[in-house]
Order: sequence, then structure tokens, then C-alpha cells
Amino acid sequence: MTTQQLMSDRLRLVPVTVETCIAELEKSPKLSALLDADIPGCWPPPLVTEETLHQFISMLQADEVRLCSWYWIQTSRILNGRDILIGGGGLFTNDDNSCELGYSVLTDFQNQGYATEA
Repeated sequence: MTTQQLMSDRLRLVPVTVETCIAELEKSPKLSALLDADIPGCWPPPLVTEETLHQFISMLQADEVRLCSWYWIQTSRILNGRDILIGGGGLFTNDDNSCELGYSVLTDFQNQGYATEA
């Protein structure tokens, strides 16, 4: 399964990759460069844990990749500055072909329609 960057009115969705997960686990400034966005000091949002990132890496390295997930980046068109990482979400296909959707958004950006837009 291949994911691509997507754009909406306020968001740029960048695919989650093994490389981004590792940068996130290492709390590396490389994540900012990979996403071309500022990473707020309050990152990660609720539900994004080290365990989650390890699970994502395993799913992305599997023979049959069934995970499509994106980082949600608020575009500078809104901020008149640099893009900022505000959350993420995606879907996972189960063995029975049903899908699970999940997302997590930084508290300061909740209840503003970002999940619906993404």
C-alpha cells in the first residue's frame, strides 16, 4: 500500500514512514526536516506513544502493508509563517478487510474541524 502527500484547505497530510517513526522515537530534529514543518514542544498528541510508533514501524515493514497514516500539518497559509505539525491519523485494514480509523490531535487544535477535514 503506497500513500501520498495530500492537501486540503488548511492541512498538508504527509505519509507516516519508518524513517519518520524512527525520527519521532529518537526525538530527533530530523522529523521537522522530513515533514518540512515545525514540531511543537507539546508533541506528541494523546494516543501517540512509543508503543504506537513501534507498532507502526512493524506494520510498515510487514510483507503486506495494511497501514495508511499521515501526519497532519497546518499550512502556513493559516499562520503566515511556517507550517506546524498538529496531529495525525489514518487507517488499518484488518484480516477480514474491515478498516479501523484512528487519529490524534494536539489539544490546542482540537474541536476546530481538523479531523473532519483530514
